[in-house]
Amino acid sequence: MSKRSAVVALSTLVLVLAGCGGQLALSSQTADMKIGYVPKTLDQEFWVTTERGALAGGEKQNATVLVQAPTSELAVDQQIAIVENLMTQNIDALIVAPADSILMKPVLTRVSEEIPVILLDTDIPGWKGKTSYIGSDNLAAGVKAGEYIREELKGEGTVGLITGIPGSVPGDQREAGMRKGIEGTDIQVVQEIAADFDRLKSVGAMEDILQNNPNVDAVFATNDQMALGAIEALQIHGRDDALLVGVDGAVEATQAIIGGDMDASVAQNPYAMGKVGVEQAVAAVNGESVKPRSNTGLTLITQKNADSYLKVREDQLGSLLGVQN
Repeated sequence: MSKRSAVVALSTLVLVLAGCGGQLALSSQTADMKIGYVPKTLDQEFWVTTERGALAGGEKQNATVLVQAPTSELAVDQQIAIVENLMTQNIDALIVAPADSILMKPVLTRVSEEIPVILLDTDIPGWKGKTSYIGSDNLAAGVKAGEYIREELKGEGTVGLITGIPGSVPGDQREAGMRKGIEGTDIQVVQEIAADFDRLKSVGAMEDILQNNPNVDAVFATNDQMALGAIEALQIHGRDDALLVGVDGAVEATQAIIGGDMDASVAQNPYAMGKVGVEQAVAAVNGESVKPRSNTGLTLITQKNADSYLKVREDQLGSLLGVQN
Protein backbone atom coordinates (compact mmCIF):
# COMPACT_ATOMS: atom_id res chain seq x y z
CA MET A 1 0.00 0.00 0.00
CA SER A 2 1.17 3.55 -0.62
CA LYS A 3 1.87 5.43 2.60
CA ARG A 4 2.11 9.04 3.56
CA SER A 5 3.65 10.58 6.65
CA ALA A 6 2.49 9.61 10.14
CA VAL A 7 -1.09 10.52 10.98
CA VAL A 8 -1.66 13.82 12.81
CA ALA A 9 -2.79 12.94 16.33
CA LEU A 10 -6.06 14.28 17.65
CA SER A 11 -4.50 16.25 20.47
CA THR A 12 -7.74 17.77 21.65
CA LEU A 13 -9.42 14.39 21.97
CA VAL A 14 -6.39 12.84 23.66
CA LEU A 15 -6.40 15.56 26.31
CA VAL A 16 -10.10 15.07 26.92
CA LEU A 17 -9.69 11.31 27.17
CA ALA A 18 -6.75 11.61 29.53
CA GLY A 19 -8.86 13.81 31.76
CA CYS A 20 -11.77 11.37 31.78
CA GLY A 21 -10.18 8.21 33.13
CA GLY A 22 -11.62 7.14 36.44
CA GLN A 23 -13.78 10.22 36.80
CA LEU A 24 -17.49 10.22 37.64
CA ALA A 25 -19.45 11.68 34.72
CA LEU A 26 -23.09 12.48 35.42
CA SER A 27 -25.71 13.34 32.84
CA SER A 28 -27.22 16.79 33.26
CA GLN A 29 -30.85 15.71 33.07
CA THR A 30 -32.81 14.79 36.19
CA ALA A 31 -35.29 11.92 36.23
CA ASP A 32 -36.80 9.37 38.55
CA MET A 33 -34.99 6.41 36.98
CA LYS A 34 -31.22 6.05 37.53
CA ILE A 35 -29.08 3.84 35.32
CA GLY A 36 -25.46 3.06 36.21
CA TYR A 37 -22.98 2.61 33.37
CA VAL A 38 -19.50 1.19 33.99
CA PRO A 39 -17.29 0.96 30.88
CA LYS A 40 -13.86 -0.67 31.00
CA THR A 41 -12.18 2.74 31.05
CA LEU A 42 -12.68 6.26 29.74
CA ASP A 43 -9.16 6.86 28.45
CA GLN A 44 -9.92 5.61 24.93
CA GLU A 45 -12.14 7.07 22.24
CA PHE A 46 -14.17 3.86 21.93
CA TRP A 47 -15.35 3.98 25.54
CA VAL A 48 -15.94 7.73 25.51
CA THR A 49 -18.18 7.18 22.48
CA THR A 50 -20.20 4.55 24.36
CA GLU A 51 -20.60 7.10 27.15
CA ARG A 52 -21.90 9.69 24.68
CA GLY A 53 -24.40 7.16 23.36
CA ALA A 54 -25.51 6.20 26.87
CA LEU A 55 -26.08 9.83 27.86
CA ALA A 56 -28.02 10.45 24.64
CA GLY A 57 -30.09 7.36 25.41
CA GLY A 58 -30.76 8.62 28.92
CA GLU A 59 -31.92 11.99 27.64
CA LYS A 60 -34.28 10.32 25.18
CA GLN A 61 -35.63 7.91 27.81
CA ASN A 62 -35.83 10.58 30.55
CA ALA A 63 -33.45 8.59 32.75
CA THR A 64 -30.40 9.79 34.66
CA VAL A 65 -27.25 7.94 33.59
CA LEU A 66 -24.40 7.75 36.10
CA VAL A 67 -21.10 6.92 34.40
CA GLN A 68 -17.96 5.88 36.23
CA ALA A 69 -14.95 3.96 34.95
CA PRO A 70 -11.64 2.42 36.06
CA THR A 71 -8.37 4.10 35.13
CA SER A 72 -7.46 1.29 32.71
CA GLU A 73 -8.88 -1.87 31.15
CA LEU A 74 -6.65 -3.92 33.45
CA ALA A 75 -8.02 -2.38 36.66
CA VAL A 76 -10.55 -5.12 37.45
CA ASP A 77 -10.50 -4.41 41.20
CA GLN A 78 -11.44 -0.80 40.51
CA GLN A 79 -14.33 -1.87 38.33
CA ILE A 80 -15.64 -4.17 41.05
CA ALA A 81 -15.45 -1.33 43.58
CA ILE A 82 -17.24 1.04 41.20
CA VAL A 83 -20.09 -1.43 40.72
CA GLU A 84 -20.42 -1.84 44.48
CA ASN A 85 -20.41 1.95 44.95
CA LEU A 86 -23.12 2.48 42.34
CA MET A 87 -25.32 -0.02 44.16
CA THR A 88 -25.24 2.26 47.21
CA GLN A 89 -26.69 5.03 45.04
CA ASN A 90 -29.95 3.15 44.50
CA ILE A 91 -29.59 2.69 40.76
CA ASP A 92 -32.46 0.93 39.00
CA ALA A 93 -30.33 -0.98 36.47
CA LEU A 94 -26.67 -1.52 35.66
CA ILE A 95 -24.95 -1.46 32.27
CA VAL A 96 -21.39 -2.80 32.40
CA ALA A 97 -18.58 -3.75 30.05
CA PRO A 98 -16.81 -6.43 32.13
CA ALA A 99 -13.06 -5.91 32.29
CA ASP A 100 -12.72 -9.62 33.02
CA SER A 101 -15.59 -12.01 32.35
CA ILE A 102 -14.54 -14.42 35.10
CA LEU A 103 -13.47 -12.04 37.86
CA MET A 104 -16.48 -9.75 37.41
CA LYS A 105 -19.04 -12.54 37.55
CA PRO A 106 -19.41 -12.79 41.38
CA VAL A 107 -20.19 -9.08 41.92
CA LEU A 108 -22.46 -8.97 38.89
CA THR A 109 -24.30 -12.06 40.10
CA ARG A 110 -25.05 -10.28 43.38
CA VAL A 111 -26.23 -7.20 41.51
CA SER A 112 -28.44 -9.26 39.17
CA GLU A 113 -30.36 -10.56 42.17
CA GLU A 114 -31.59 -7.00 42.82
CA ILE A 115 -31.68 -5.13 39.49
CA PRO A 116 -31.35 -5.80 35.74
CA VAL A 117 -27.78 -6.16 34.47
CA ILE A 118 -27.03 -5.28 30.84
CA LEU A 119 -23.67 -6.43 29.45
CA LEU A 120 -22.09 -4.15 26.86
CA ASP A 121 -19.35 -5.03 24.34
CA THR A 122 -18.04 -7.98 26.37
CA ASP A 123 -20.33 -10.93 27.02
CA ILE A 124 -20.07 -13.46 29.84
CA PRO A 125 -20.89 -16.66 27.92
CA GLY A 126 -23.32 -18.95 29.69
CA TRP A 127 -24.03 -16.52 32.55
CA LYS A 128 -27.76 -16.56 33.32
CA GLY A 129 -27.70 -13.39 35.43
CA LYS A 130 -27.57 -11.02 32.45
CA THR A 131 -30.77 -9.38 31.29
CA SER A 132 -29.33 -8.57 27.87
CA TYR A 133 -26.09 -8.32 25.90
CA ILE A 134 -25.43 -5.33 23.62
CA GLY A 135 -22.50 -5.38 21.22
CA SER A 136 -20.94 -6.44 17.97
CA ASP A 137 -20.28 -9.95 16.73
CA ASN A 138 -16.56 -10.02 17.47
CA LEU A 139 -16.02 -13.31 15.66
CA ALA A 140 -17.59 -11.76 12.55
CA ALA A 141 -15.33 -8.72 12.96
CA GLY A 142 -12.30 -10.98 12.84
CA VAL A 143 -13.68 -12.84 9.83
CA LYS A 144 -14.15 -9.53 7.98
CA ALA A 145 -10.55 -8.60 8.73
CA GLY A 146 -9.27 -12.02 7.64
CA GLU A 147 -11.23 -11.95 4.40
CA TYR A 148 -9.87 -8.48 3.62
CA ILE A 149 -6.31 -9.67 4.26
CA ARG A 150 -6.93 -12.76 2.11
CA GLU A 151 -8.19 -10.61 -0.76
CA GLU A 152 -5.39 -8.04 -0.54
CA LEU A 153 -2.63 -10.68 -0.30
CA LYS A 154 -4.27 -12.75 -3.05
CA GLY A 155 -4.35 -15.82 -0.85
CA GLU A 156 -0.66 -16.08 0.04
CA GLY A 157 1.82 -14.43 2.37
CA THR A 158 2.52 -13.93 6.07
CA VAL A 159 0.65 -12.21 8.89
CA GLY A 160 1.82 -10.88 12.24
CA LEU A 161 -0.85 -10.84 14.93
CA ILE A 162 -1.03 -8.31 17.78
CA THR A 163 -3.59 -9.39 20.37
CA GLY A 164 -5.14 -7.75 23.43
CA ILE A 165 -5.40 -8.80 27.06
CA PRO A 166 -4.98 -12.60 27.31
CA GLY A 167 -8.36 -14.21 27.97
CA SER A 168 -10.36 -11.19 26.75
CA VAL A 169 -13.53 -12.55 25.13
CA PRO A 170 -13.75 -9.89 22.36
CA GLY A 171 -10.04 -10.14 21.58
CA ASP A 172 -10.03 -13.92 21.48
CA GLN A 173 -13.08 -13.94 19.22
CA ARG A 174 -11.54 -11.42 16.82
CA GLU A 175 -8.36 -13.46 16.60
CA ALA A 176 -10.32 -16.66 15.96
CA GLY A 177 -12.39 -14.89 13.31
CA MET A 178 -9.32 -13.56 11.50
CA ARG A 179 -7.83 -17.07 11.41
CA LYS A 180 -11.13 -18.37 10.05
CA GLY A 181 -11.11 -15.67 7.38
CA ILE A 182 -7.77 -16.87 5.97
CA GLU A 183 -8.55 -20.58 6.19
CA GLY A 184 -7.91 -22.57 3.03
CA THR A 185 -5.25 -20.14 1.77
CA ASP A 186 -1.47 -20.08 1.76
CA ILE A 187 -1.45 -17.21 4.27
CA GLN A 188 0.43 -18.09 7.44
CA VAL A 189 0.37 -16.42 10.87
CA VAL A 190 4.09 -16.24 11.64
CA GLN A 191 3.98 -14.66 15.10
CA GLU A 192 1.45 -13.62 17.74
CA ILE A 193 2.20 -11.15 20.55
CA ALA A 194 -0.14 -9.80 23.24
CA ALA A 195 -0.09 -6.02 23.81
CA ASP A 196 -3.05 -5.67 26.22
CA PHE A 197 -5.02 -3.41 23.82
CA ASP A 198 -2.39 -0.78 24.65
CA ARG A 199 -0.91 1.53 22.02
CA LEU A 200 2.53 1.90 23.58
CA LYS A 201 2.90 -1.83 24.22
CA SER A 202 1.94 -2.43 20.60
CA VAL A 203 4.98 -0.48 19.40
CA GLY A 204 7.20 -3.02 21.17
CA ALA A 205 5.11 -5.93 19.93
CA MET A 206 5.47 -4.74 16.34
CA GLU A 207 9.21 -4.30 16.85
CA ASP A 208 9.45 -7.93 18.00
CA ILE A 209 7.46 -9.19 15.05
CA LEU A 210 9.66 -7.28 12.60
CA GLN A 211 12.83 -8.50 14.28
CA ASN A 212 11.82 -12.12 13.74
CA ASN A 213 9.90 -11.60 10.49
CA PRO A 214 11.32 -8.54 8.70
CA ASN A 215 9.43 -9.32 5.49
CA VAL A 216 6.00 -9.90 7.06
CA ASP A 217 3.30 -9.05 4.53
CA ALA A 218 0.44 -8.02 6.80
CA VAL A 219 -0.38 -7.16 10.41
CA PHE A 220 -3.70 -7.64 12.19
CA ALA A 221 -4.24 -5.88 15.51
CA THR A 222 -7.36 -6.80 17.48
CA ASN A 223 -8.09 -3.13 18.23
CA ASP A 224 -7.25 0.18 16.58
CA GLN A 225 -5.12 1.51 19.43
CA MET A 226 -2.67 -1.34 18.86
CA ALA A 227 -2.82 -0.83 15.09
CA LEU A 228 -1.91 2.85 15.61
CA GLY A 229 1.03 1.79 17.79
CA ALA A 230 2.17 -0.61 15.07
CA ILE A 231 2.36 2.27 12.57
CA GLU A 232 5.27 3.81 14.48
CA ALA A 233 7.37 0.64 14.40
CA LEU A 234 6.53 -0.10 10.77
CA GLN A 235 7.65 3.37 9.70
CA ILE A 236 10.87 3.24 11.72
CA HIS A 237 11.78 -0.02 9.98
CA GLY A 238 10.78 1.22 6.54
CA ARG A 239 7.94 -1.31 6.36
CA ASP A 240 5.04 1.02 5.79
CA ASP A 241 4.26 -1.09 2.74
CA ALA A 242 2.94 -3.86 5.01
CA LEU A 243 -0.83 -4.30 5.08
CA LEU A 244 -2.22 -3.05 8.41
CA VAL A 245 -5.73 -3.84 9.69
CA GLY A 246 -7.37 -3.04 13.03
CA VAL A 247 -10.77 -3.20 14.73
CA ASP A 248 -13.02 -0.44 16.14
CA GLY A 249 -13.21 2.33 13.51
CA ALA A 250 -11.59 4.93 15.79
CA VAL A 251 -11.32 8.50 14.52
CA GLU A 252 -7.52 8.51 14.47
CA ALA A 253 -7.44 5.11 12.77
CA THR A 254 -9.89 6.39 10.15
CA GLN A 255 -7.64 9.38 9.56
CA ALA A 256 -4.68 7.01 9.25
CA ILE A 257 -6.60 5.09 6.57
CA ILE A 258 -7.33 8.33 4.71
CA GLY A 259 -3.66 9.30 4.99
CA GLY A 260 -2.39 5.90 3.83
CA ASP A 261 -0.71 4.84 7.08
CA MET A 262 -3.27 2.10 7.69
CA ASP A 263 -5.30 -0.01 5.26
CA ALA A 264 -8.53 -0.96 7.02
CA SER A 265 -10.45 -1.16 10.26
CA VAL A 266 -13.52 -3.18 11.08
CA ALA A 267 -15.68 -0.53 12.73
CA GLN A 268 -18.01 -1.27 15.58
CA ASN A 269 -20.77 1.11 16.63
CA PRO A 270 -19.95 2.15 20.21
CA TYR A 271 -22.40 5.06 20.17
CA ALA A 272 -25.26 2.67 19.38
CA MET A 273 -24.02 0.25 22.06
CA GLY A 274 -24.36 2.92 24.74
CA LYS A 275 -27.69 4.22 23.50
CA VAL A 276 -29.29 0.80 23.00
CA GLY A 277 -27.90 -0.31 26.35
CA VAL A 278 -29.84 2.44 28.12
CA GLU A 279 -32.97 1.75 26.08
CA GLN A 280 -32.88 -1.92 27.07
CA ALA A 281 -32.14 -1.07 30.72
CA VAL A 282 -35.13 1.27 30.91
CA ALA A 283 -37.37 -1.33 29.26
CA ALA A 284 -36.24 -3.97 31.78
CA VAL A 285 -36.92 -1.69 34.75
CA ASN A 286 -40.39 -0.95 33.36
CA GLY A 287 -41.14 -4.64 32.98
CA GLU A 288 -41.23 -4.42 29.19
CA SER A 289 -39.90 -6.92 26.68
CA VAL A 290 -36.09 -6.92 26.38
CA LYS A 291 -34.02 -8.46 23.60
CA PRO A 292 -31.60 -11.06 25.02
CA ARG A 293 -28.99 -9.94 22.46
CA SER A 294 -28.68 -6.78 20.35
CA ASN A 295 -26.11 -6.74 17.54
CA THR A 296 -25.09 -3.15 16.77
CA GLY A 297 -23.35 -4.08 13.52
CA LEU A 298 -19.98 -3.87 11.77
CA THR A 299 -18.58 -1.82 8.87
CA LEU A 300 -15.32 -2.43 7.02
CA ILE A 301 -13.56 0.94 6.68
CA THR A 302 -11.11 1.38 3.80
CA GLN A 303 -10.02 4.39 1.74
CA LYS A 304 -13.20 3.94 -0.30
CA ASN A 305 -15.54 4.92 2.54
CA ALA A 306 -13.27 6.44 5.20
CA ASP A 307 -14.23 10.06 4.50
CA SER A 308 -17.95 9.45 4.89
CA TYR A 309 -17.43 7.29 7.97
CA LEU A 310 -15.26 9.99 9.58
CA LYS A 311 -18.13 12.46 9.22
CA VAL A 312 -20.40 10.05 11.15
CA ARG A 313 -17.87 9.75 13.96
CA GLU A 314 -17.40 13.54 14.11
CA ASP A 315 -21.15 13.97 14.44
CA GLN A 316 -21.21 11.47 17.33
CA LEU A 317 -18.27 12.94 19.25
CA GLY A 318 -19.01 16.56 18.37
CA SER A 319 -17.41 19.01 20.77
CA LEU A 320 -14.82 16.47 21.96
CA LEU A 321 -13.20 16.86 18.53
CA GLY A 322 -13.79 20.59 18.31
CA VAL A 323 -16.52 19.96 15.73
CA GLN A 324 -19.58 22.19 15.70
CA ASN A 325 -22.70 20.06 15.24
